[in-house]
This record gives sequence, C-alpha cells and structure tokens, in this order.
Amino acid sequence: MGKHGFGKSFREDAMRNRFLPPGHRFLSAAWALIAVLLAALMMTVPAAAADRPLLVEGTQTIYLRVLTKPEASLHSSPGGPVAGELWPLQPVYVYAEQGGWYQVGRSLQKGPEGWIEQEASVPWLHNIVGAFASRGSRERQLFLKDHDALERLLNHETMPEMAQRMRIAAQADAAAPEGSEAQLDPAWGVLNIEPDEQVDINERFYLMPMLSFDETRHPLSLRKMLAMELASLPLGAPSEEGGGTQARIGVVFVVDTTQSMQPFIDKALEAVRVFIGLTEQDEGLKGRVDIGVVGYRDDPSWRKTQYRTKVFTPLEFGKGAAPAMQGLAAMQAMEGSSRGFTEDSVAGLDQAIQKTEWERPGAFDFAGRLVVVISDAGPKQLGDRYAQFPNKGAEYVRQIANAARVGVASIHIKAPSGRDNHEEAERQYRAMSRYLQESTELYYPVHAEDPQVFSDNINRAMLQLLGAVTGIDTSAQQAQLRTEAGHAPDATPVGLAMRMAYLGRVTGREAPSILKGWTVDTSFENARAEAIEPRLLVTRNQLSTMTEMMQRIIDLSDQSIASGSEDGFFDTLRDTVTGMAGDPNRLASQSFSTLGGVIAEFLERLPTYVRQTPIMAVTEHEWNNSPQLRTSVRENLKEKIEIYREFYTTGTLWTKLYDGQPDGEWVFAMPFDALP
Repeated sequence: MGKHGFGKSFREDAMRNRFLPPGHRFLSAAWALIAVLLAALMMTVPAAAADRPLLVEGTQTIYLRVLTKPEASLHSSPGGPVAGELWPLQPVYVYAEQGGWYQVGRSLQKGPEGWIEQEASVPWLHNIVGAFASRGSRERQLFLKDHDALERLLNHETMPEMAQRMRIAAQADAAAPEGSEAQLDPAWGVLNIEPDEQVDINERFYLMPMLSFDETRHPLSLRKMLAMELASLPLGAPSEEGGGTQARIGVVFVVDTTQSMQPFIDKALEAVRVFIGLTEQDEGLKGRVDIGVVGYRDDPSWRKTQYRTKVFTPLEFGKGAAPAMQGLAAMQAMEGSSRGFTEDSVAGLDQAIQKTEWERPGAFDFAGRLVVVISDAGPKQLGDRYAQFPNKGAEYVRQIANAARVGVASIHIKAPSGRDNHEEAERQYRAMSRYLQESTELYYPVHAEDPQVFSDNINRAMLQLLGAVTGIDTSAQQAQLRTEAGHAPDATPVGLAMRMAYLGRVTGREAPSILKGWTVDTSFENARAEAIEPRLLVTRNQLSTMTEMMQRIIDLSDQSIASGSEDGFFDTLRDTVTGMAGDPNRLASQSFSTLGGVIAEFLERLPTYVRQTPIMAVTEHEWNNSPQLRTSVRENLKEKIEIYREFYTTGTLWTKLYDGQPDGEWVFAMPFDALP
C-alpha cells in the first residue's frame, strides 16, 4: 500500500486534455455518455473484448468481482503451482470459472494474472466501501458476527442500554491481560469494536468493503438506515508520521472587507482580538494556537475594489497569534461600493482552505483546523461571471474543506441593508458549515439592528467557537455579556471530532481486523449520528472519465440551447446509446426513461437514497418542460467538475492497493454526496 505519488507518464496528454477549460475541448455529441457516468465506477472496459471479465449473472453491464481471503494464493492454472501472493481482501476481476477455481486479475489494464480457489474468495457485487464517520457525537460502533445477532440487538426493548453493555464488555476484554475471564457473553455475537481513536480513511487508507446490505429503520427514531455486512483489513504497516509533533490548533479568519461591512468591521475585528487574547491567557493553550487572517472583496476590476483576496497574515505552524494582531490592524473596509451586494466569499474561503499548509508529513500537523468567515453578504451565485470561480459554490467549499479535515464556521451579520439576501445567504453558509458527518452546522447569525446586541452576539459566537475547537470553558466570559444568548449551534461535537481524528492520525490507529461482520451505518444510541459512511471506491482513471463525460454533457446541452433543440435531447441520447451497443469495447443499457435509468443495473445495487439525486431522477418530460431544471442540472454538473478536479489533483487522497499497480488504478473512497 502506498500514497501520494503518481508517475508523470501516466496518460499525461489525455489527463491534461480532460481538465482543460470547457471551451478548449472537442465538443462531442455524446449525451449518452451519462450512461457510463456512474457505471465507470464498476468498470473501465479492456481494449479487447476477449479480455473482458465475466458479467454478474442477470446483468449486461456489471463485471464480476470478488475479494480474496487471507489464505488466497495465485496459481498458474487450476490446481497448478503457486505463482504469487495476493493481499487479503484484494479486489480482483473474475475472467473465467473452472471446476471450483476463478481466473482473476487485479487490473483491467493488465488482464488475467492467474487462478485462485473459489473458496478463497468472498463475492463483492458493489464498489461500495465503509468509512468510519467522525466521532464527535457518538460512541464506538459494534460489529456483530451475523445478521441474526444484529437483528437481536436492534429488536431488544432496551437497545441503547444493551449496546452500551456490549461496548463496555468489549472494551474491557480488549484491555484485559491475556488469559483473563471474558466479559463478553458469546451469545451476544459481538465480533469486534471500532478503535478508540478516529480512523480517518483519507489519512490512513483501509479497505472495508460492503458485501451486502439491507435497508431498514432505526428502532427508536424510525429514520432510514443501512444494515451492512462489511469486511475489514488494514493495509500496510502502521504509520509513524506525525507521532512526535506538537498538538497545535490552526485558525484562519476570512473577513469581508467591502464597503457594506464598514459599520461592523471594527467590532468584528475586536471580537477576533478577544478570541486571540483568550488563547494566550489560557495556560493549556498559551503558545499552541496559530492564527491566519485573509480579507476578501469582489471583482478587482471594479472601481476601488483593489483586491479580490488578500492574505494579511498567513497561517504558519508555531508562529502563534501575535502576527495576526498586525494583520488585523492593517485591515480596513473599502471606500467605494463593490459590484453588487453579494461578495466573493468562495474565493476567500478557497484561499484559506487550499493555500494553507495544514500538515507536512514528519514535520507538523494541526490537531484542530478551523476557517471562520465573517460577512454581511452571501456568496455569489453559481455561474456569476464576475466571481473568481463561477462554478464553485457552497458544495465545493464543503467538499474541499472536508477532504482537508478543515471545519468551516460562518458568522453571518444580518444587517437591515441586506434583508433581501438573508435567506439565500443563510442557506449557502449553512451548506458549507457542516464538518464531515456531524449534524451540527457551524452557522452563527448575528443580528445588527442594535449595536450592543451585535457586539455581544459576535463576541459570544467567537467564545463558543473557541470553546468547541480548543476544549476550554468559556462560560464565564459568555456570562459577562449583557444581552441574553440566542440560539446557537452546539459546536462541541465538531471540536471533539477534530481532536479524535488528530489522535488517530498521530497514533497510526487502524480499522479493526474482521473478515466479515454486520453493523449499521447509524449509531445504535444516537439515531442522528452517522457511524459508518458508505462510499464509492473509484480509481483515478474513472474519476477523470467521469469528469470528461460530465463536461461533454454540458457542452452538448449548451449547443442544444443555442440551436433551440432542447426537446430532442433524449432522442440524441437514445441514438448514441444504440450506436454504443455495437461497439465491443463499450457496455451500455439501451432501455431507460430517466437519466439515472440508463444505468439502472448499477443503481439497483446502491442504497435507495443514493438513487434519489436531483440529476439521476430527471425524466424526458421533465427535461423538455422545465428550463429551470435544465439550468439546475448544468450548474450542478459544473460545480461537481470543479470538486472532481480538486479530488483528482490532491495526491494524498489516492492509494495504491498493491506494488506495481498502474497509477490510473490507484483508488479513492469518494463520499456518496459527491455524486452528481
């Protein structure tokens, strides 16, 4: 197992072309490439049809894959001599079946490599893996030996208490000396338990494939959830990186410095100074919090705007908070009006998240990572030509922040002058202010009608954030504020999740070693907390192909709008899919009534909620009769392209499953919510 590096020779020209701006690419009339948009997650068709793996029984488009058991060996022929070893739980394609043996290959590019016994494999009909969710608002998850044991626990009349008894016993047995009397009752069927520290799949990759699932409901809240059969085995040796680094907290303040902020910027900056001052006063925190400051405005070509983003103080590990004081002193609101009311906060956030060095392997690693945006205006809308990134919005910010394990908090100043923008701005700031799988949105509305209320509320928001991220008690400082506290999010789970994730990184904590076990994707005790996040295991080639396909869809849609032929869109799709059916190197379903129906076989194997995305459910009638829907689909795809580009170019997200694996087949566990 390895991470981070890719050979420059890998499909270099093709990759560069796929990520060129839309106007510089060949415009193909291949609307039907949506047919393999997600099907690409299951296959990349070999050049020769004879080298194709077998298809899953009863399907036309899904290749048969299995996972190797620990005892699996690669043989030159059925029953022949051993020709090599395979990783346990290695995903392999099945090319042939003969007398209890499978002919298998790890790579579609390389084809068959040898034979394994069927009994040394586990069927895997999906590309779905599990990833442990953040731990800020839940307990460690239990794994049960079979579906019956899981059902007994879920149907127990005191299920939360029973799950806690099982967990305590499992933890006691894990910590007890060898030979001690077991605390776990074998009848409970507990197989294993999640590690005590956070296991971050982006930082330390592990393979936890989902073998099967049932869609059910939480017995207490009746919320939908998945009962999942998972396999698990960590890959590679424990990491020693970061074990000796000092636990520090990094915070970047991103401040709107346009003219409309003039009445509030002094008090906002004073609240930031209070935040900084408290970190220096606390004995446990003193000298361990580093602060950065970024200002943002709007289109710099407009009048006296001067800059779009400006780094007043870069966040630097070990520099402390003092440099930020100088940066704040230099920050002023612009003199003239910017172009329109909404500002380019996405550009400021992109600067703070993407351009900050949050970790350097072997050197430093920020334990807490927070970006705080302060503004009285919402972000520019998707497609705004005056934005620095017209196709990047709230969803883009959330995805790149989560990939970097950075929390985003929004302090939204609600002034009377921006009343008509309040609702839309709140929607966008809430969307970008959710950390990983925690349900809390770090959104702090600060009403500005009364100067004293405004001053107290913005100081209270800063104190609450400080307490959440650092763990210190700020209740005494909050009690000194003269106005009563309004509703504010409980940010404590976010801070706890950050600290637990950091402990997992520096200790090299791994996923539990289980061959097969059952659990649910939701916490047994807290129905609102996700415990196991289902993800799609994609290769770098597949992500690149998906991006290219989405761009071609947009290009053809734009052409159709220009020519006034939107009603013929699905006809073009059907014609092209029919043409693809005659190509031995492509597999595509020709029967569909929705965009998602093109790949119905693949979608049938995904949980229902994944199949309910806005794009996949679009019918021909809806497409033809809703210009607003067509615009929404195109904007969604454009933003997803920007997200995929960031995923693609972030080397730390990609892992090789075996030595010598082609660069384009390195894998990334992509969250379901990143799908179109």
